[in-house]
Amino acid sequence: MYTFNVGDRYLRFQGNQGNLFFLGNGGKYYKYSPTGELLATYDQKPLELGVLKSYGSLPEGGMEQTVAYEDVEFTVSTPTGIEEDSFVRDQTGFLYGTGKVDTPSNDWPWRYRVYKFDACSKALSQLDLPETKTQEIDRGAPYIVGEIETVFLEEYGPPVIGPDGSVYSWKRTPDTDSILKWIWVESPNDPQPGPDAPSELTVQPSIDGLYLTWGASPQDPGCVDGYEVERATSAGGIYTTVKTTDRGVVKFTDTGAQPGSTYFYKVRAKSGSTYSPYTAEMSGSK
Repeated sequence: MYTFNVGDRYLRFQGNQGNLFFLGNGGKYYKYSPTGELLATYDQKPLELGVLKSYGSLPEGGMEQTVAYEDVEFTVSTPTGIEEDSFVRDQTGFLYGTGKVDTPSNDWPWRYRVYKFDACSKALSQLDLPETKTQEIDRGAPYIVGEIETVFLEEYGPPVIGPDGSVYSWKRTPDTDSILKWIWVESPNDPQPGPDAPSELTVQPSIDGLYLTWGASPQDPGCVDGYEVERATSAGGIYTTVKTTDRGVVKFTDTGAQPGSTYFYKVRAKSGSTYSPYTAEMSGSK
């Protein structure tokens, strides 16, 4: 445990490298090391914390927001929008943000919702915190009408994201205070991290071999940094990688294809160490 002498600085943020940031009076940000050493002071929100660059409503409803970090930008779409200062990345690069949704029973208090996104800005999952429960009590009854007081039976604080992506919140009742923690559990119904598959793979003979083209992944341009082309000599056979293209390249000529032979191909998008599903298998003969 370390002691931070932060004076009038408040509202703590966590940076990507475990550094801590405090927002002080006058809008200045103060960056501290995990051991409590003051590292830097900023007049504006630093990119390490994520800076909201743009936001706007979507025609079909909801909100699209772009948040920039030092090494990557995320453009995310949500039905409710995300609070600007709630964006945070965990140690593995997933992005989280907190929004507010109406509760089933009333419009107030809000229920908090945490969204989880991968490096391709794809929404992977969401967590709805429990609903804050209230009760209205007429303090003047039975003698005075209208002295209504709202009493919190269960109150939940805004979510805080830990370095591993765990979600924390405080819970308060008239009798107790506690800290709650949620961890993300993968479900087979959740979208898989990484870009979506390319589309419309075609294979045609050319002078130099077999010419392949395909439709870009929906996350290209964006997080896609290339495509991996695989080849087999039989349908559903053993595939080997014959080419990994550069960013934005959606074509390849297989000059190793031999005349009179039939080859089978499939292509997937690449984003760092994460891959999309494959295209449908397509064949061609030289």
